[in-house]
Amino acid sequence: MGSFRLCQCERMPASTELKCIIKRLQESPEACVGLMAGGRLKGIVTIETLIANLDSHSGRLEGSSALECASTSFVMTSGDVFFTDFLYENSSKSYDNIILTSSHGQISLVAKDTFRQILTFKNRRIREVLPVTSGVPALNEKESCLKALELLSHEEHPHVVSLGNDGPTGVVTRHDISRAIEMRQNLWDIRLVDVAQSNVTVLREDISAEEALFQLEGNPNRLIICEDSDGGVRSVVDIMQLRRALIGLLKPKKYEIAYQGVAQRQLSDILIERVMSDTMGIGVVALTPDLEIQYSNRTAKKLLGLSSVSLSRKSAYSLSHDIPLLENVVHAVGMLDPVSNPVVDLSNRTDFPSNYQTKLTGVWKNNDPSGFIVTIQNSTDVRLAEAKLRKLAYYDALTGLPNRTLLFERLNMEIRKSRRYNEEFAVVFVDLNGFKGINDRYGHRYGDQLLIKVANRFSNVLRETDTVARLGGDEFLFILPGASFMETAWVVSKKILAVLDEPIVLEEVTVSIDASFGTAYFPENGLTPEELIDFADQEMYESKRLGL
Repeated sequence: MGSFRLCQCERMPASTELKCIIKRLQESPEACVGLMAGGRLKGIVTIETLIANLDSHSGRLEGSSALECASTSFVMTSGDVFFTDFLYENSSKSYDNIILTSSHGQISLVAKDTFRQILTFKNRRIREVLPVTSGVPALNEKESCLKALELLSHEEHPHVVSLGNDGPTGVVTRHDISRAIEMRQNLWDIRLVDVAQSNVTVLREDISAEEALFQLEGNPNRLIICEDSDGGVRSVVDIMQLRRALIGLLKPKKYEIAYQGVAQRQLSDILIERVMSDTMGIGVVALTPDLEIQYSNRTAKKLLGLSSVSLSRKSAYSLSHDIPLLENVVHAVGMLDPVSNPVVDLSNRTDFPSNYQTKLTGVWKNNDPSGFIVTIQNSTDVRLAEAKLRKLAYYDALTGLPNRTLLFERLNMEIRKSRRYNEEFAVVFVDLNGFKGINDRYGHRYGDQLLIKVANRFSNVLRETDTVARLGGDEFLFILPGASFMETAWVVSKKILAVLDEPIVLEEVTVSIDASFGTAYFPENGLTPEELIDFADQEMYESKRLGL
């Protein structure tokens, strides 16, 4: 079952605080958390299980503990088991998730899109994957091969099925007849039964895909004759071709693969709203590049006099006549610029009290808008709110280092500067070795402490112009402006290795950890942030493979 799309599953104690699990899932949307107690898996938490536990009115999680927000409906099986064996062993069970285990004790979750395909697999019919044909000609097995040869002369008929008293007995091709002609002189004496390939299996096209797989498992015959509901021959297919087609029914469609991303966006919207509403007291309206309202929190709707109205997915254009703030947003969007004018102050254009400050901010990706945020707040709290907003948007919540968003902004700035002044710079991809073992052995609390201390040590070896960001998990990226090849490869690597040489104390536990590196240089190894990071990532894996 290892060919299915899987989601990494991180083990955590069942007593883990819910907020720690939410933080983990935000970092890796397609991951899941396995809650362990007494050495056994008690439940799994995913983006979907969290959303399922949200109160429809308050938007808050109904469960207060991780187990209350977990799914306990799952089956566990070895990742090495054949899919047909899995179906047979679990045919009478009801379950919402499939967990695969490895020989090393790791666990993975079959992705939700693939899981849905597995659930519906039993009801799919093999007619769905058979080639579209007008039927396959069939002749009595005692007929002369001349009749079969006439039918096979048409390109649309590569096969003729021979029929006995009880149904199909074999399949004849042009090659079968040609081989027989070479052995006998009199073509009239050659009958279909003499040349037909009898190593065939007959299936009805209306049987389920599951039943077909059961019948094909270990089947020695190469060809499959598929009959329609009236007993006519629908098609002739190779057994391996049919097996691949049946397994293909398990591959999720693109829109189903996108489901996890949609769930992540839903959860992110909810969590962002809770942070902004409950801890900052700031009104927030988020809009897409087309000015469709993605969400608006309670504070914003209260200030707009729309507490009982849902604004989600409505266009700012259509609402601008009734809501002066949105009318000003429509006019001000064109004034935004990622470099010269990233924020537009709308305070003097609204009918809010004078002590309220309203701003329109663009969210940019490669100088193109990926959305807009309107903030409304009492001006006495503006500085604090802006600092918190920036920290949420640009800094990793655990380590305080720049996150991916800020990293890409700084990489784009460095690329523009290096082009302007014809300079070089380097990026160094760092992956901690042994982090997962420490996390698994001592728990995520110690893993978090380790990442914080490593991040602090990395920050202490930087020059003022350097940047270190956390990419996610145990991966970090350094941006080193003006670094030449020799300087980067030797000096920086030596500094990073040196700070990891000293053991790290985590409460009562002392651990040691090292790292693997990969370096990329602008412009030799890439001209965009993505190209530079990919190259450095590949170099890091090669270094890890060689044990350097």
